[in-house]
Amino acid sequence: MLNIGQTSFEIHVPSLPPEEFEFYSTNLFDVWEGGIISVLLFDDYAISLEVEEGSIKGKGKIAVAASVLYFGIGNYGDFIGGLEAIYNQVTYIGEQLFQAAKSPVGGNSTRATKRTNAGAVSSMRRLFEAVRSGSMSVDEAMYEFEKMLGDELAENTAFVDEMRIQLEKAPAYPEQLSLVQDDWEEGELQELPSTPRSPRPKPKPPREQLRIEIWRESKNDRKQVKFIKGK
Repeated sequence: MLNIGQTSFEIHVPSLPPEEFEFYSTNLFDVWEGGIISVLLFDDYAISLEVEEGSIKGKGKIAVAASVLYFGIGNYGDFIGGLEAIYNQVTYIGEQLFQAAKSPVGGNSTRATKRTNAGAVSSMRRLFEAVRSGSMSVDEAMYEFEKMLGDELAENTAFVDEMRIQLEKAPAYPEQLSLVQDDWEEGELQELPSTPRSPRPKPKPPREQLRIEIWRESKNDRKQVKFIKGK
């Protein structure tokens, strides 16, 4: 399967009690999944969310089969338009995940960072950028695209053929013009308001940190949850 969306975030807050952290993580998955269902027009996909306590660190991923991505792009009629629409949807979903992660633990007053990547969709956009800018030939771009498909290459000849057609007819950019942003999009960094420092309490002995993994291997599969404790 192809990764088409990954959002990593970190929220600088004190550790939550274990019971609260479990509820926070499972509820976050449900909220995020609801956003995916309402935005992404795919017949099937796999999703996973990992959340680790300390300061809260999380990573959400969306993956689809290459054939599903191909038909998903085709739903929009125009290949390039479909690719751009899915890119925008994935980045929007990443922002939704970030906002949902912040809200229960301080919202906009919390110092937090986010990075979102559209995975295979970003890679395809960069290939079009490279061909249109003249930094890569169509054959070179197709070599990279076929590597991206990996084990799914043989069963997706229609996707490969359409990608070549679209690359060959993509108009060249005027010199020095580039329209594709960097692969990763940096999220906001919000600083806590400054307050007078108070004496630090004596540190408590560290307890085992909890990481929660939640996933569906397919859109209609049951949700699975795994709890992992470690130093």
